Amino acid sequence: MILYLETSSLVKLYSQEPPTAERGQLAGWESALVRQLCQPPTILLTSRISYAEARAALARRRRERAFSNPRGYRVALRDFDKDWRERVLKVSVTEAIVRHAGDLAETRQLKGHDAIHLAAALAQQNRTTSSLVLSTWDNSLRRAAQSEGLTLAH
Repeated sequence: MILYLETSSLVKLYSQEPPTAERGQLAGWESALVRQLCQPPTILLTSRISYAEARAALARRRRERAFSNPRGYRVALRDFDKDWRERVLKVSVTEAIVRHAGDLAETRQLKGHDAIHLAAALAQQNRTTSSLVLSTWDNSLRRAAQSEGLTLAH
């Protein structure tokens, strides 16, 4: 299986969501699910824009003190960079993907970066005979992906 990780899912591999009054005991279940989905032999795939998005999200979580200690951020960043280099396959943001993303942003009412992720996942789905599954926690992107015929992980 090929698992396309949109950034909201990718970040969950390196930073557990903080507990809130609404989540209570359920805090962390999303991170645990994404980690389970990413177990080998699953092939991990994302768009190259995910690097900047993930770094921004991890830095925001650091500012919000979501890591249990100062070392937690450095470990998360180290693990993310290692996986980015060694484990995650990247879809390049080509002219064709950008143009398709523009169409998707218009027709599916998506933000630009979400449209790029969807266009990248669809491009990869068209290139492979393996099953491609999308992991995202963004509801607008989930709806658009379903409408485009992508299989969702959760």
